[in-house]
Amino acid sequence: MILELIGFFIFIAFVCGMLYLTWRAVRARSNKAFVSRLGTELPRWISDGLLREEQKEPILALYREAKVDMKNRAPLIMVVLATVLLTLGVILFYAANWQTMPPYLKLVQVFALVILTYTTAYYLICIKDMPRIGRAFLVMGMVSFGAAIVLIAQIYHITAHGGTGLMIWVLGTMLMSWVTRERWGYYLAAGLALIWTSEVWFAYEQANYLFPLFALGLFWLFYTAEARVGLVIMVCGVIYWLYQVNSCWANDWHYFTYDHNHEQAILYACLFLHLPVGLIMVSLSRLCEQNKIIGWASQAMTGIGWLLVLVPWMALSWPLGNWASGYQYFWEIASLQFLYYQYAALWIFAAVLIVFLYQRKLDYRLPAIATCLGLAYALPLGVGSWLVVSTHLALLVYLGSMLVLSHVNETPRRVERWLALFFMFAVVVTKGFVFFAYGLSSRKFYLAYCIGFIVFGTVCFLINQLANLLAIERNKPYPVAYINNVSVAMAFIILYLVSFKIHEQGSIFEASPVVLLMLWLFLAIAFCLYAILYLRCRDKMLISLSAITFFISLGTLFISGPAVSWVTYSLIFNILLFTLEGSTIYYGVKTNAPRVVNAALFVFVLHVLTRYFDLFFDMLSGSALFIVTGLVLLGGGYILEKNRRLLLKKMEQGSQSR
Repeated sequence: MILELIGFFIFIAFVCGMLYLTWRAVRARSNKAFVSRLGTELPRWISDGLLREEQKEPILALYREAKVDMKNRAPLIMVVLATVLLTLGVILFYAANWQTMPPYLKLVQVFALVILTYTTAYYLICIKDMPRIGRAFLVMGMVSFGAAIVLIAQIYHITAHGGTGLMIWVLGTMLMSWVTRERWGYYLAAGLALIWTSEVWFAYEQANYLFPLFALGLFWLFYTAEARVGLVIMVCGVIYWLYQVNSCWANDWHYFTYDHNHEQAILYACLFLHLPVGLIMVSLSRLCEQNKIIGWASQAMTGIGWLLVLVPWMALSWPLGNWASGYQYFWEIASLQFLYYQYAALWIFAAVLIVFLYQRKLDYRLPAIATCLGLAYALPLGVGSWLVVSTHLALLVYLGSMLVLSHVNETPRRVERWLALFFMFAVVVTKGFVFFAYGLSSRKFYLAYCIGFIVFGTVCFLINQLANLLAIERNKPYPVAYINNVSVAMAFIILYLVSFKIHEQGSIFEASPVVLLMLWLFLAIAFCLYAILYLRCRDKMLISLSAITFFISLGTLFISGPAVSWVTYSLIFNILLFTLEGSTIYYGVKTNAPRVVNAALFVFVLHVLTRYFDLFFDMLSGSALFIVTGLVLLGGGYILEKNRRLLLKKMEQGSQSR
């Protein structure tokens, strides 16, 4: 079982290696094509006065280095692949033929394999001065050492805990790698350590309390070897181990108490533990980002940490009854020591690290804000409505703070800038499609769910505008278009979906009090943001279009009910869509944005076509429908294309005159 598992992981490593080689080959080929094209372009640049003749060869030599580097790495790559193949072959050989071998032959082969591989490695490295091939046999010796442990246990039917053999294998690999300074041995030990803790978890449903000691040792080995990828692997391994430990503790608690009433509370608390763990990773990465060894790894730790912080806000922000009941039992989990003390220790550690950031005059603001948001969950309100309200508020404050602080910060962190945009993008898209799915499942409140996303998406759009305004005031670049585009696109999709015939809708005032509370809360937030932007923003047209969409959608939500016909909803949203499409075209022309104009024209044509088929399909026969449609499309396409070209030509002339 274990040999097949190890063989599978080695096979996966082999496949990854082949993919890496393919990528390197494609990259080298593309670099060759780029150098060839550059060689034909440089003479024209020289004739145009952009470059001097003596600069041509240094530029070409700079881009030819990648090809030379690939040639120098070819022997190393061949040795790595040979090592993987030989190791995989040895494991598969014993897995396939072990049952047919006599005991004495098994024992002789096991010791002979270990001695032969290590002896060959010593001979090639120390005597023949062939370190690359010798290191391959050294890694094979480490694999043979583990295979010997498993095989000897099978020969003599030694009964022990299944994870003991893997633990000895990891320890032996770590020691041999440390003595020989073999970096690939460190990675092998890290992979074996993850397999070991997985074996203890899945096969025995136990927590591996020794894993952190091995992880700490491997982290030190990777640090001394300046192996940044290994540092990230061990950080992810510790997070993986935390999942295992809490899962085992939760299972043990259920087993001994037979109490399933607090299952949601445990799940809620385990999700909430992502917050301090993520903040610890972010704070540690900021403390170590100036270190030349951990510098690159700290960027990966920052990304993983902020993702962990986002998980509880996003996962707990859905209006589900079982989450609310789980929150009501939150304070009762204080009796569950495995969660209570862990929770307290992690938050204390995170707070201490933030204090260190403050003392060292590093940027502590975003971790401090996230810490305050997380501690707000400790308020002993004990009601489910607070869970829904607080998660949405925390999500908005977290995303807004990350957008502002990551782009106006004096110390640029590229990973945080892209994460801020990606998180907002992901939240808007996810909320849009999930709210639409909720509306389909609850047909009575289909309109309410869709307009609920319009309200949420509008607030996200306004937060993005506010972040852009603050960046402009501080002369900082801010990519405002990314979130604007996704917010507008999702709003168009939702408005388009509710513009068709819908079933009888219930009144929003029939919803639960927490839904109404959320609605009034987001309405107040939108009012405040609109007021700030109108007072401080110069270009108010985009804000005005957003306000029109927001308040018309909100007004439609308030008048919805069983007495309102679907025709009323359809007229309101179709008129709103046509208004927005025309306004967007005008805005694109005014701001000299051809892409905006083309996108708005495309949406307008799509809207007209779908409305045409939806309205006249039952009124005309099939032949007449297609004939009339063809004529309308030809005429409409001619008019639109003519006007589009005129608009684009005017925009080009306007940009040239400037």
